[in-house]
Amino acid sequence: SSTVLVPVSAHVGNGPVNVTVTLTTAAGVQLGTSVTIPVNVQADWEGLGAALLGGAILLFFGFGVFRNIRRRRRERAVGEQSAAEQGSDDTVKPDEEVTATDAGESEQPRG
Repeated sequence: SSTVLVPVSAHVGNGPVNVTVTLTTAAGVQLGTSVTIPVNVQADWEGLGAALLGGAILLFFGFGVFRNIRRRRRERAVGEQSAAEQGSDDTVKPDEEVTATDAGESEQPRG
């Protein structure tokens, strides 16, 4: 007789379970009788929990990046639209010139 570790994993269940173990040869011939072993199963929630948390973080940051890109494209489109409405003439006519004294600023140096 010898002791053998049987790899058993539970993905979603908790509680007592009966596991039936049968020993067979490589040719498929059964050695002895089947044995039923009562086992208390604890599900592996750590892996599932980590995957869910990682997915939530990915969605959170992905949504933030998506919103930021969409906002910047909208701002750029509005800027281009207002520039097109103002016309393509960028020259300033002499009667539209504004000097520093007209704008209420003094000509004294700062600092």
